[in-house]
Amino acid sequence: MTRSKTAERKSKRPPLRRTNVRFLGIFIVLSLVVLAAVALVHRYQLQQFGGEWRQEVQAALQRGEVDKAIQACTRYLSLYPNDTETLEQLGILLDEKAATGPGLLRAYMTFETVLRQDAGRDKVRLRLVDVAIKLGRYSDALAHIAILKRASATDADLIFKEGVCNEKSGKIREAARLYSESIAYEEAKIEYFTRLARLVLQPNADLDLKEIDPLKRDNADGSQVAAEIMKNAVDKCRPRHLALLARASFLQSQGKIDDAEKDIKESLELAEDDTDVLLAAAQLALEQAEYRGHNRPDSGRRTVPRNGDRLCSSRIRAGSSALFHPRASSRGYR
Repeated sequence: MTRSKTAERKSKRPPLRRTNVRFLGIFIVLSLVVLAAVALVHRYQLQQFGGEWRQEVQAALQRGEVDKAIQACTRYLSLYPNDTETLEQLGILLDEKAATGPGLLRAYMTFETVLRQDAGRDKVRLRLVDVAIKLGRYSDALAHIAILKRASATDADLIFKEGVCNEKSGKIREAARLYSESIAYEEAKIEYFTRLARLVLQPNADLDLKEIDPLKRDNADGSQVAAEIMKNAVDKCRPRHLALLARASFLQSQGKIDDAEKDIKESLELAEDDTDVLLAAAQLALEQAEYRGHNRPDSGRRTVPRNGDRLCSSRIRAGSSALFHPRASSRGYR
């Protein structure tokens, strides 16, 4: 009796539903087709919008409207934040436009984002190093320089920038060593020499002058070593007229006006139409005129300049940094 009841209950259960494999397969295929279509449409829209954005950016740049170009990049990135190319373009625009700390910081953060998306962009990392130095983030700059030096350990520019970071961090001896190393390369720039020459002349620098001196003299003082460094700059750096201008500025800062005049005259012979040369010649003439005015017997002024200085005018001093870092250098650092 019990068995019959159990069999009766089993017979009353609804039959199990079988999965419709065909229907499931069709559903999966249709879903994949729809997803692919959406992806293609999205890609097409991205390409169309990207093309319009690039046209907008280029048009703004041709008109000299960098701010509008930056705005166009920013609008685009609000929709497509992972577009690394656009991020890099925005970082470059911000870097070139930045004149204050906030602008530089925004450029720095943009370049950092680019490198998080693609760590292999060495040109972006090099720009990031420059921006970090300008912001005073020397430890960050050194970290990125270390990454770049893995592939370019003998890059003179990286060695020089490493020296700048060390100098700004108060590590003068290490900075002098790195500057000395950077000027040994064929591609050494004028700025490398002038930076080392200025470092040698710093009071209480506690440097091994014999080690830095190109002639390895035992008893040479800082002024002699710096003069030899600048002589090597003129012999090695090209174009020669810009190297002569850098040395002329150095000599002016030392009060050696006659020697500076010789360098500027030679620069005029080599590039008489160059704007930097003409400016240097005009500044030197102004300084000489002021010096003569201070030394006229009837001027009623002191005839012996203090500390041997030639009484450089404020205008000369304002322009000397431009001469000390002429346009042949890559990116000058104060």
